[in-house]
Amino acid sequence: MRRRNDRVVMNLPVELIADGKKLRAVSQDLSPYGMFVRLSPPLAPGTVVQVVIAPNGQRHVIPAQVTHALGEVEARTLGRYPGIGVMFREAMRPSEQAFLD
Repeated sequence: MRRRNDRVVMNLPVELIADGKKLRAVSQDLSPYGMFVRLSPPLAPGTVVQVVIAPNGQRHVIPAQVTHALGEVEARTLGRYPGIGVMFREAMRPSEQAFLD
């Protein structure tokens, strides 16, 4: 699947909320449509999450869904970090879009 936009490398603290559990992680890159989050063990594709980021102290909660997962072995083989790709499920609000711009 080809991406609609280029992703920007950005390491931000991220909180993922899935099935009532909060997981702390770090972003690797992001675009207006999704992001890759370093997370081990990764969540399963199809998992619905809320992505919480707070750049400059301003909290953004974005509904998303895990599109793919990269486990430890696959990540090591590719020279990458384990984690998940998420696609945002709703259009971003103007304030969130301004952050990405």
